Amino acid sequence: MTTSRSRRAAVLVTALLIGTACSSGDGENAQDPPGDASPPAAPAPAESAPPDPASPTPTAGSGRWDPQAWEPTVQVTLGTLSSADREQWRADYLAQLGDQLDGPVPDVPLERWVHPKAEWDAAMSACMGDSGFPVEVEGGGISYPGGPPPADQLSAWDLAWYQCNARFTPDPDYMRDWTEEQIGLVYDYWDQYFIPCMEAHGHPINTAVQPSRGTYISTFFTPEPSWWPNRYIEMLPPAERERLAPTCAPYPPDDVFYGF
Repeated sequence: MTTSRSRRAAVLVTALLIGTACSSGDGENAQDPPGDASPPAAPAPAESAPPDPASPTPTAGSGRWDPQAWEPTVQVTLGTLSSADREQWRADYLAQLGDQLDGPVPDVPLERWVHPKAEWDAAMSACMGDSGFPVEVEGGGISYPGGPPPADQLSAWDLAWYQCNARFTPDPDYMRDWTEEQIGLVYDYWDQYFIPCMEAHGHPINTAVQPSRGTYISTFFTPEPSWWPNRYIEMLPPAERERLAPTCAPYPPDDVFYGF
């Protein structure tokens, strides 16, 4: 039963939410490698030249920590998907979820697109609660404050999960595989801003296994173990994580990372 719930949670974890990371765990919050609900991964990008090592961190000399003040090392210009591409992405996404249902797949209109990092967790938690299944969705994992649904309600749970995803579908503009530029950008952000920020706030990050920038880019879509220093903030106590997240944001600002 737990395995079934974990598998369904994993189907909804995508490349940005975290979707470009692989995580492991036990029970309801376990996650499989990402990409199950997103388009196929792009081939591994080629290496690019590292940024100027003399470039200062955004807070050098300022005494302030503000992710918006970090100077991007790469200009990302992705552009948004067309309406037709967005609808096709949603159709494919819901088709995978529909395979989990025991009965016919209902036609549920889209209520609104939701940002997969900023909005999806809250939207799904609220929708499932309104459907009679209180859950807490965070980072793609599911927990059950009142216990998991009994066996005779699993089909109804799956139907509610499908309907909530149909109503509040992740915005596909934020669900695409990262480009070479984005991979290099997030590496630079972690190296120049996030890691120093965490250390300045009393949470040093072990960088012994940090790869070079070129290696990180060229091996990002390969089976080789990857590097995710932003996971450190997820391991903090909830109150401390909530306090630090706006200052030591685990990802660069959206307008920098996506270019729109």
